[in-house]
Amino acid sequence: MRGRYVLKKIAAWLPAMAVVSIIIGLTLQNIEQTSNLTNSVRQTIIATAESNGITRKQTIESWWSNPDLLRKGAHIFEFLCLGITTMFGVINSWDRKPIHISIAICFGVSLLDQTVKTFIPGREFDWTDLPLDFFGYTVGSCLILLVYRRLIKVKKE
Repeated sequence: MRGRYVLKKIAAWLPAMAVVSIIIGLTLQNIEQTSNLTNSVRQTIIATAESNGITRKQTIESWWSNPDLLRKGAHIFEFLCLGITTMFGVINSWDRKPIHISIAICFGVSLLDQTVKTFIPGREFDWTDLPLDFFGYTVGSCLILLVYRRLIKVKKE
């Protein structure tokens, strides 16, 4: 019985560990690799937009065709996923103040992400990414907390 309880807690953290692995994997890319990935995603978005009737001019004038803005949007998305998965792990592991624990863990990952970049040639600590990361993981954590509280309320009724 105890083994099943421990396995459940470990399983609750697997998605968060997967997201952290993806974030660190992306962080470990050199400048050429990260530029190639950004351009590949950008070209895919442009091709998809064009195939849905949006002209090339409209697409190029939009925010997603700007590589810098696309990267910033990716930070929000990555850390939104981290916030969701971390909050899920926290809710299944601690009883008190899950939002504080989730945000603290995500902040640590965000800081680690930026610090690791300083060791990669051509990459640097980018202070402007920290607020974007914060927005992403805070929204993700809050969404899961709201859903969890709603499920508890429904279950009691």
